[in-house]
Amino acid sequence: MSAIALPSIANTFNTGTVNVAWVANSYILGMTLVIPMSTWLASRYSSRNVLSFSMALFGCSVFFCGLSTSLYELIGWRFIQGIGGGLMIPIGQSLTFSLFQQKQRAKVSTFIMMVALIAPAISPTIGGLIVEHLSWHWVFFSSAPLSIIVSILAWHWLIMIIKQTVNDLILRAYF
Repeated sequence: MSAIALPSIANTFNTGTVNVAWVANSYILGMTLVIPMSTWLASRYSSRNVLSFSMALFGCSVFFCGLSTSLYELIGWRFIQGIGGGLMIPIGQSLTFSLFQQKQRAKVSTFIMMVALIAPAISPTIGGLIVEHLSWHWVFFSSAPLSIIVSILAWHWLIMIIKQTVNDLILRAYF
């Protein structure tokens, strides 16, 4: 959705295409820089903690993107948002393969891919409607609540899975 908002952002900050392109580039840069560190972070702080942190970081930074009052501030928050997004990809895949059996993995992977394919298809339309009827700020504000709610749900979901795994191990050891 943010790509649709770039002309409006450029107009707001009275800047050109080259400068406003950094709104998208900084996200990609943050994402690419953090992916190689994800394995080390997961082994040091646990996958669950890193995934929950990355989701919260993504949600908070997207909110601050919407609050940005300068182009450089927006670029900085997009970079931080990219860090959060970049950690979610490998850690999420790792958790999927470690927490689910083969048949469940296929279902979970299919659902994730379905969302990953549908979101880019509908995002430009939604982004365009938001920019046209509200402002570019709302492109970011609109996804902040959902991002934060997902991070809270993910944290609780992971805790439930860990409790179930521990209970299963105890039952197997007992019987």
